[in-house]
Amino acid sequence: MLASMNEIGYGLSYPDAAGRFIELDHFKEFVKNSIEQKEPVILFISQDRYNDLLKADLLPEPSTGWVMPAKTERGYAIIRYG
Repeated sequence: MLASMNEIGYGLSYPDAAGRFIELDHFKEFVKNSIEQKEPVILFISQDRYNDLLKADLLPEPSTGWVMPAKTERGYAIIRYG
């Protein structure tokens, strides 16, 4: 989970879910560490929010050729790191 928990926050409040929420300012480091451990990260996010966060340099660049706009009415994207 990245940046905003909303209703998923309830599920993340359980002890076995500790550490699954990622603050936006820690996401680049999380991705870097995951890639070093050979663990890919998949981000599902609205296309508009993704573009805004990328422009603000709050997200790392995705793996080469791996930004997939999802075929939805709202325009979501699936981004793979690693």
